[in-house]
Amino acid sequence: MNIGFYLDSIANEEELKTIATEISKHNLRDANIFYNEIGKINIPLTCGLFHCADMWSFEGTLIVSSVKNLVKANNIVNKFKIFYYYGLEKELNVLEMLGCYEDADGIICNGQDKQKEFKRLTNTNVDAVSKNYDGIFNLRCLQ
Repeated sequence: MNIGFYLDSIANEEELKTIATEISKHNLRDANIFYNEIGKINIPLTCGLFHCADMWSFEGTLIVSSVKNLVKANNIVNKFKIFYYYGLEKELNVLEMLGCYEDADGIICNGQDKQKEFKRLTNTNVDAVSKNYDGIFNLRCLQ
């Protein structure tokens, strides 16, 4: 499973740490993290770390955690499936999200509360639920 995560900034230590923990827990060797903005990294990473400009060569499954990154990823011509991880954005522009969430190949929600919120906003069922990326590599939709 070649999987990538697309983050706004790797300075967001909480999100980076939860992803790195899941990668280490599953001993993945084909995981990558893409970012828009660099920052100080205080945790060990056992995966590739690339600026988003290098995403053109990525093939596999890409998980994006913001609407802005969903739009950017959809503009890249390549062979990857995009999953929008709903529920981590601190300042969500709901109208922007409503205009582009259907461009994702699938939706994963950050917990049951976010799943209910997404359903209320879009009247759309999600593909999976994973609280803070927990067990994300075991989700059927990513297989």
